Amino acid sequence: MTMTMNSYRQLLSSFDSVAQLYGNVTAHFTPKVRDPINSFRDGMRDLKDKGPFNELNKELHSTTLAVLTPIKSELKKVQASVDNYKEKRKNYDNVRYKLEQLEKKYAKNTKPVSEDKSYQKYLVRRDKCKVEYERSKAIVERDVTVLKANSENAFLASMNYYLHSSAKFCNFLKNTMNHYRVNKDNSNLQSTSYITD
Repeated sequence: MTMTMNSYRQLLSSFDSVAQLYGNVTAHFTPKVRDPINSFRDGMRDLKDKGPFNELNKELHSTTLAVLTPIKSELKKVQASVDNYKEKRKNYDNVRYKLEQLEKKYAKNTKPVSEDKSYQKYLVRRDKCKVEYERSKAIVERDVTVLKANSENAFLASMNYYLHSSAKFCNFLKNTMNHYRVNKDNSNLQSTSYITD
């Protein structure tokens, strides 16, 4: 959106600069030429300073970007779920690793691992960590599914708002530019075709 706004702002500045150039060059021309050009120059300055740019900016923020705000919240929720999942997986992997090391130690000494006092505690802890890990994995999958479904709708709506706002702005520019067009006798042209002899 920032790039769009900067581009439109630059376009309006270009219109203002070109109109100012016309005004400067024709300052000593007859009123028949100077007046419509000065009107154009003043109109382009107003377009830049007071025109629909602020309305476009407001509309893009209140529609195009606003419709994405819930997605940002859901994305934070997914990130929290992923962080929790990583923590649970790490805990599960740590307990499994400790059990594996303990089992290797007893296997090396050809003793039953069940003789170790902490082995049963590790088994219970492993099973508990596995349940927590699997639960956190399911939560991530659920949150991602919800985010994806809501994102699809939100991004389509956002795109439609963006297209509507941009088309409205461009249509305003077209109408404004056509308003300042004149033919040889200084009457306004409403046609969108270029001036010809």
